[in-house]
Amino acid sequence: MSDLDIYLYGVPIVLTLIAAEVIYSSIYKLGYYKLKDSLAGFGLLFGNITVSLLTKSSIFFLSIYLYQFKLVSINELFPTWLVWVLTFLVIDFVYYWYHRCSHRVRLLWAVHMNHHSSEEMNFTVALRQAWFGPITKVPFFCSYAFNWI
Repeated sequence: MSDLDIYLYGVPIVLTLIAAEVIYSSIYKLGYYKLKDSLAGFGLLFGNITVSLLTKSSIFFLSIYLYQFKLVSINELFPTWLVWVLTFLVIDFVYYWYHRCSHRVRLLWAVHMNHHSSEEMNFTVALRQAWFGPITKVPFFCSYAFNWI
């Protein structure tokens, strides 16, 4: 499944959920949505996707370069099902530390804080992904190339 496929399936689902929440909020006069706040979320998402598309090939080639320095090849050590389980756990572990550092390290917080800048709590808040998030993830996620598959 390509990135395009993910967007083709995911975007209609997300937009339907947002529309349903807007309707619910309007019917019950809850005020969950403000136009400027929602537009800011879509703007941040657009910037994030743009930066991600512009940097994806460079990050891929960096990973290929780093792969030559790998410490261990787990495919040779464990059965396939265990490789899948370990891969899932390692991805989750690395993402946890990336996200935690994004709250603790000033440079990472400067990039990440837009995600937490909304005064509303609704589905569009999830769209608030930092423009330079794809770049700040690189040092964390390139660690896979050193000791994986």
